[in-house]
Amino acid sequence: MITAPLNNAPSQQPGRITVQVGSVVPLGQVLLFDLRPLSGLLPVWQAGAHVDLFLGDGLVRQYSLCGDPARRDAYRLGVLLEPDSRGGSSTVHARVRPGARLEIGAPRNLFALRPGTGQVVLVGGGIGVTPLIAMAHALHDQGRAFVLHYVARDPVLAPLLRQAPFASRVRVHDRGRADTPRFDPSTAMASHAGTDGLSVYVCGPAGLMEDVARAADAAGVPPARIHR
Repeated sequence: MITAPLNNAPSQQPGRITVQVGSVVPLGQVLLFDLRPLSGLLPVWQAGAHVDLFLGDGLVRQYSLCGDPARRDAYRLGVLLEPDSRGGSSTVHARVRPGARLEIGAPRNLFALRPGTGQVVLVGGGIGVTPLIAMAHALHDQGRAFVLHYVARDPVLAPLLRQAPFASRVRVHDRGRADTPRFDPSTAMASHAGTDGLSVYVCGPAGLMEDVARAADAAGVPPARIHR
């Protein structure tokens, strides 16, 4: 439930957390915003996690956390305005404003970054890059070698990534520009062929995920280390 007046916060239901919207940054069709606790710290979460966002009238949507997992003073979400939205993303874009309060569920993780020391290749297609941004933060903090490929027709999150502490590890592939080479999963994976302990994480359109998984397999990455 989203409420604009801060002195009229919704009564919190069991299993839900009432948070306050902090900064809100529109980036093209993506709304990037922070959620802050009313007091104390937010629950611990791991890279790859998502939260339920309760939007009122029984409307619930899941969005990946895309901030730094080391921070518990705020959760960051990036929500794409879907052209055929059935109320989720359109409600977020229309009503999320600084100072508003809303309810979320505790973080859940179905796409966890696995522990290890080997190199990691992250590939995010469009808004699918959001959980991988959190993974990049975690890998950077761990000192692990990695590269993040951001593939999009309109890479609106590129400025955010260029300001990140891991900016040198980011490769932006702008599919909307004819003068830039298209992302080739086979070439990207072949450059890491033979790397011990290599893991691959991909999130985005089904076709991209299938192409990356196939290329990773051809490069000798074991199926257990290809995550999507």
